[in-house]
Amino acid sequence: MTAPHAPTGRPGEAYGYGFFVGPLAGRRALHHSGDNGGYKAFAAWLPDSDQRLVLLTNQAEVDPVTITSVLGPAEVR
Repeated sequence: MTAPHAPTGRPGEAYGYGFFVGPLAGRRALHHSGDNGGYKAFAAWLPDSDQRLVLLTNQAEVDPVTITSVLGPAEVR
């Protein structure tokens, strides 16, 4: 489910069986979003740090700056 299978056209990202597999705020992540008539949801798992992120909003889009500010800066390895 989490292995990359189909390219999305975005650098470093692919689609697995149910999740997008690729960078999120500079970290390795598995994520997916969804929406329904004025609502937006976003869920992500960052396996290297075992963090999980769920954002729910009544706005049209989840702003990438919001995701980065919630997660904080990526650690340099």
